[in-house]
Amino acid sequence: RHAGVLSWWRLSWPGCHSRTEIENALGNQATAVAELNKIAKRAYGQDEYYAGTYSKEELDEIILDERLKEFSAEGKSWWDLIRFGVVFDRVTTLNGRENEPNILLWPVNNSSINTNPNITQTPGY
Repeated sequence: RHAGVLSWWRLSWPGCHSRTEIENALGNQATAVAELNKIAKRAYGQDEYYAGTYSKEELDEIILDERLKEFSAEGKSWWDLIRFGVVFDRVTTLNGRENEPNILLWPVNNSSINTNPNITQTPGY
């Protein structure tokens, strides 16, 4: 009864992107490329769309570009750009503002900080 849902989840874009990103971060570039090709098969209808070997940095760029295409209208791009550390390069209105990290994230509520001493304030607030 739930097999179709589970199959869909295993092939879903967020899941594939997460696996791709994780494998790349762990240094398993060949596995990351295989996961990227699953995404490309669905998106472009091509087997082995990404052929060859890639460095971690090259795969980071490819993964980010695929995520930006797939999730362009879903509000995920901002967080992807921050997570990949390229927000100041890719968002033209932020060029030259690398010394203002507080513009990326909201401040943490003081009650949360007072309740848990392990929580620190977002830099710049």
